[in-house]
Amino acid sequence: MISHISGLLPTIRSPTIKAERFVDSLMRGLKKLSKAEGSPTLEHLQTFLSVYRSAANRNTPQSTSPAEAFLGRPVRTTLDLLKKPAPEAPGAKNLKQNEQFNRRHGANKRDFEEDDLVCVEQHFRNTKSWMPGRVIERKGSVHCIVSLENNGTPKLVRAHVNQMRSRYDTVVPEPTTQHCGKSCPMKYTFQSLQRYRLM
Repeated sequence: MISHISGLLPTIRSPTIKAERFVDSLMRGLKKLSKAEGSPTLEHLQTFLSVYRSAANRNTPQSTSPAEAFLGRPVRTTLDLLKKPAPEAPGAKNLKQNEQFNRRHGANKRDFEEDDLVCVEQHFRNTKSWMPGRVIERKGSVHCIVSLENNGTPKLVRAHVNQMRSRYDTVVPEPTTQHCGKSCPMKYTFQSLQRYRLM
């Protein structure tokens, strides 16, 4: 008497047929890839599996690739490098990270337009100087072209917004030099407040 341990009838060979077909596809693929070298290698196996898992398969749901059916998204291959990347929304990149950084360090957004009066931080021989100037042009989101007013001789410099402070007085003050500090010189601030109160 013959007893079947697996519990499946010997006439049902669907899983076995699928496995045999995959093995046959694998052997034919490795044979084609290793035709020049003679024997298949691990690199040939990785190439076959990468192509097999990223190719569309009619047996998967919605005829997607096996990798997409498993991960829920298409996998990236070397052919994806030929596609033009989709443009990112302005300001969407690292928005949450920037908000956390600004909240933790107390950073304030600075916007400068053309013809704004500013003080620009300049460094020379390990000393820091605040030079009065006027914004000439915006360069991107964080840089400006500033015309410095020093002894009646204009000088164009490229300055970052973190090295600029707003100035509200129309009279050009004398430049001051200091060795440390992050804020605009108090001399300029007091002059601006006094002129603003008298107006």
